[in-house]
Amino acid sequence: MLSIQRDWADDEVKQLIQYAPNSTKEQLTELFPERTWPSIRMKAHRLHLLGNRPFNLRCWRPSIDITSLPETEKAYIAGFLDGEGTISMDSRGLNQKLIYIRPYIKVTSTNREVIEYISTIFERNMDVTKYREWKTAFNVRITSLKGVLNVLETILPYLKVKKRQAELLINYCKLRMKHVRERGWGGPKYSDDEMKLFYEIRALNKKGVVRNT
Repeated sequence: MLSIQRDWADDEVKQLIQYAPNSTKEQLTELFPERTWPSIRMKAHRLHLLGNRPFNLRCWRPSIDITSLPETEKAYIAGFLDGEGTISMDSRGLNQKLIYIRPYIKVTSTNREVIEYISTIFERNMDVTKYREWKTAFNVRITSLKGVLNVLETILPYLKVKKRQAELLINYCKLRMKHVRERGWGGPKYSDDEMKLFYEIRALNKKGVVRNT
């Protein structure tokens, strides 16, 4: 069972209150061997144990390393993204001219705890959207090329409903990173292959997801 689904015992909370303010990531993960680091960090944050230290302090906010998660948690994130997420690209333009294309992964839910947990893994802040007639929605998104690529390549084997979108976005991120390395930001803004992937994933999302058997 995933750690996010298991409540913290009173003894665990007491230990966290005692040690979290002055302990390192390594010390805390050793103290709570059955807990993932994102779970420990989020619990400490919600208990206000960080004092004046910002939540994104380096020792409390390691670089994205979704690859180190247990396979069960990778599958959990993939399943949640299949059901409540978006894998796509958006664009901005001016006077009918394309300015930029941005790949993104977005997960939305009315369950705050789940989105807080995923936000710690994605290393992104959680946004809150309040609707007048519906429940408050919480969401988190990744828009960087490396971040999107890292997450999608890791959870790709577990995706079912949105696997094709993930494959297209992985290809786009790789092409875009290669384009920037070779040409910088000069020359044609986007290659024909990049634009083809952009239109393909947009069309796919308009039609609906493809269910893999």
